[in-house]
Amino acid sequence: MIKYNGTYSLDKLRQYVGDNEKQIREMVLLFINTIPPDLLKLNKYAAASDFENTYKMAHRIKPSFDVFDLKDIYSDIKEIEALAKDSSDSLLLNSKVSSFQLKVEDVIEKMKHDFLLP
Repeated sequence: MIKYNGTYSLDKLRQYVGDNEKQIREMVLLFINTIPPDLLKLNKYAAASDFENTYKMAHRIKPSFDVFDLKDIYSDIKEIEALAKDSSDSLLLNSKVSSFQLKVEDVIEKMKHDFLLP
């Protein structure tokens, strides 16, 4: 398995699109452009203890992290999803979302660097 910067892999994505570099670049751009606004919503919902919408957003974005083989981040979003579904601990949920957001922002910066994007 090829790893890029030790944080993400394009192997699963290549299983879907083959070695079409244009499609791979388009999928990376889609991830880079759509995930940050979704993170803002996730953060907003968690901060408001809106467990239902936090759960829905976590569930919606979860596959994006799997396709780039972001195992740790995927595990984090699953945990966020479970915490929100249980509607149990808003402080823990907020902490997990904040940590998750920082990790995702780091991956996005690495993707931008790797794909020579502004």
